[in-house]
Amino acid sequence: MRTKSPCLSDCSDSSLNANSTASKSCTWDGSNTTPSTSSPHLSPSFLAFKKLSMINEGALQVVAPWAQLIDLAFECDSPDVAVDVLSQCANLTSASMNVEWSLLPDVRPDIPIQFIHLRSLHLRLEVESASFFDYLSTPALQELELWLYGEDPIEPHFTAFQLQAPNITSLQFIIDPFCLTSENLVAAIRHASSLTHLTLCGCEESFTDDFIRALHNDGVTPLAPCLHNLVVNNRALNLTEDLLASMIASRWWSDPELAACAVPPAAARWTYVELQFGLGDEWHHFGPGFTDIVKDVPSHVLVHANYSEYFF
Repeated sequence: MRTKSPCLSDCSDSSLNANSTASKSCTWDGSNTTPSTSSPHLSPSFLAFKKLSMINEGALQVVAPWAQLIDLAFECDSPDVAVDVLSQCANLTSASMNVEWSLLPDVRPDIPIQFIHLRSLHLRLEVESASFFDYLSTPALQELELWLYGEDPIEPHFTAFQLQAPNITSLQFIIDPFCLTSENLVAAIRHASSLTHLTLCGCEESFTDDFIRALHNDGVTPLAPCLHNLVVNNRALNLTEDLLASMIASRWWSDPELAACAVPPAAARWTYVELQFGLGDEWHHFGPGFTDIVKDVPSHVLVHANYSEYFF
């Protein structure tokens, strides 16, 4: 006998686990009728429903007013169900998704998941499923936080995704080290021409001398010309200290120096740089050569942290 699709009914609270029961005031009503404004199963509070946090630990088809949601936190073990749900969420402005599938459903490439209003995306992704980027269309995206697991590269899928998301200003990579090479990272930053904020966590294999050279302000065509906020939180230092210091110094000017410039600098001036290398009680301390090169950068701009909030 076919199991009926559950329907969300009275949801003044938006937390839901689709494997068992709804939490707090969210309930199943057992109908497989698609909700609508005329459905007898829907209360007025549900009709105003805009935000949903849901975990579906099976292949359960959940019926909900997906099109009216603007904020979705979603985790689903079934890629077919997930793609079906996400394809109906056309009005999202913020989304958090956990993608841990080795196989993705066969969806025609000319029918992507359209998130035309999405501004913020938090995505946990097994890199074996990097082709998930091929499904997404996010032309208005501004903030992207990526948690990447595994050892396979994310290219060429991520570059293709970025080319359709030209307005990203904030980019966070929180990763297993081998997910991203320095070449991958340079490409990611190059395809985010409006980038102002960059966070790198676990990027020992990508935040290297090659990337630092690319980020150095050459005064002509620097990488990420709008970048002014940089946070690096890595377990190990895999770079040359003096090269890192020179890159930081190349993007700093005092107020008098800026005022004396006949032409604005090709790169933005730092507003905040946080550097943290190490784990547990073993933190890297920069040598005198590094500190001498960056001595003109104020301490409230260049910060050496002594804790880790990302690693667990």
